[in-house]
Amino acid sequence: MLELLVFFFTSISLVLFLLTKLQPATMSNPELVLEKSSIEEIYPLASADELKLQHARYANFINHFRELYNEEPTVAVRGPGRVNLIGEHIDYSNFSVLPMAVDRDMIMAVSFGDAAASSDSETISVRLANVSESEFPSRTYTLPKDPKKFVEIDPKVSDWGNYFKCGVVVAQEFLINNREEYNIAEISAMRPMNVLVTGNVPTGSGLSSSAAFVVCATLSVLLGYGFKPTRKLLTQLSIKCEQHVGVNSGGMDQAASIYGVVDHALFVTFKPTLTATPFSFSSKVPADSKEEPFSFVIANSLVVSNKHETAPTNYNLRVVEVTLAALLLAKHLANKAGKTFADPADLLPADGNLQAGTLRNVLELVYPDQTFGTDADKDFVNSIEQLKTLETLAETVLGESEDTPEGHTTETVAKLLGISPEELVKRYMTTYPVRYNYLALRKRAVHVYSEAARVFEFLNALNRPTASSSLTETLGDIINRSHASAVSLFENSHPTVDRLCAIACANGAAGARITGAGWGGATVQLVSASKAAGLVAALKEDYYRKEFPGVSDAVIEDSLILSKPGNGTTILIDDFFSRV
Repeated sequence: MLELLVFFFTSISLVLFLLTKLQPATMSNPELVLEKSSIEEIYPLASADELKLQHARYANFINHFRELYNEEPTVAVRGPGRVNLIGEHIDYSNFSVLPMAVDRDMIMAVSFGDAAASSDSETISVRLANVSESEFPSRTYTLPKDPKKFVEIDPKVSDWGNYFKCGVVVAQEFLINNREEYNIAEISAMRPMNVLVTGNVPTGSGLSSSAAFVVCATLSVLLGYGFKPTRKLLTQLSIKCEQHVGVNSGGMDQAASIYGVVDHALFVTFKPTLTATPFSFSSKVPADSKEEPFSFVIANSLVVSNKHETAPTNYNLRVVEVTLAALLLAKHLANKAGKTFADPADLLPADGNLQAGTLRNVLELVYPDQTFGTDADKDFVNSIEQLKTLETLAETVLGESEDTPEGHTTETVAKLLGISPEELVKRYMTTYPVRYNYLALRKRAVHVYSEAARVFEFLNALNRPTASSSLTETLGDIINRSHASAVSLFENSHPTVDRLCAIACANGAAGARITGAGWGGATVQLVSASKAAGLVAALKEDYYRKEFPGVSDAVIEDSLILSKPGNGTTILIDDFFSRV
């Protein structure tokens, strides 16, 4: 057993932190994107063996760039993936979440040519390559040379190169439209680009490889034109990227990737403004407690979830459902107050992904004093009670108007809002098309309100652990309730993932839940340190080898991607590659 534990903690990448209370991190300037000049600075918690592998990885990357393009990059950046500890599918309703950056990441290098060299052409060339050429074939695009014209992105086509195009469009729009406010030099013409990418965040794993990619793309283009954004601005810009490829995503993934802090999780809020407060997980347990330290174990289920390809029935549909749920609840409150409305647009502020209002806006109708989320010093007691009240309201009001237990029909929702079914579809389901049989408004709203409360419960447990109760069991219960909600209310889990969670809980995990967008991807397990090795062994034998017969040891090891909480998005500076 001792040998197994030594192997477990030194050979398998695991997130291991002693948890008791959240401690704010000290940062020199939290608004600036990180700049690092060495691999050791990027991965300060890595072991000597891990650093050796990173040096080889970066050396291979820069040599590949030089051989491919016969030049040095103009800019180079890296962006990490993320894991969400609690708070799933509530960011686009403007409720707070608790993710962290991982040390699995994306590296991108770009060389910018001279636009004047192609003065006779109306287009410039972008060459895009990936170190994993067999999985991500090289692409060459022509982009309009005119900076006021933008490359077209077809959201119906699933192509990895579209994510770089998104970064180009978002950065270009910003540079053109915000010259005066940010004192940006005028761009007379777009510049040719040679791009190389590599990454070790598994695609479709739920650890947000797409966010890491678009953050790197957006940042690289901005830097190439001489503009260095703040973290907040980079987050706001990169959130728009995936919307260009047809995924109406929230902002958690990008915020976690950009704001990540070594050995810290992030308490990310979206309203009244975007904030990402880092918290330490390195305190000791109370002196009079007999509780042992515990770990978060993250496991890739190997069930690939492609947000882009499944968006109409999954991610984008959920955005529509929570928006329509918010509108129906607002209409109920208006009727109760004797107020009339001429149009659904009058019910809520132009907020959220569809600019039609959010479930957070509904809460603020019920509690207009704006105290929600401001009572951290009192364990968020009032905020949790407000959320429970809204959860009951959603269960009652939306449940009463359901056509079937599966949800509402299009016709019923349109009638309740006082518009035609055609107008309903035009307003809320055209920009990001969706497919469904019923709109499960009650289930989605109840999940959002209850999950938002669980974020506060989780923070409370970490902030004020007690010797009289088990912190591991308390957090594990919250995690398990989150997964149950994902299964029965938000319906973003997957039967195979559910089996993974059940195996984990039967083999020592205090809690296990799907993390990320869902419908596959990764799970996060909470386990006492003494049970961690047994849990990993059980996942290997009872999950990976049984669910995926013939799977190699290398794939299994790579699927236990647990990493220490890592640095956020980083600009590689000062002859970085001369040190690899």
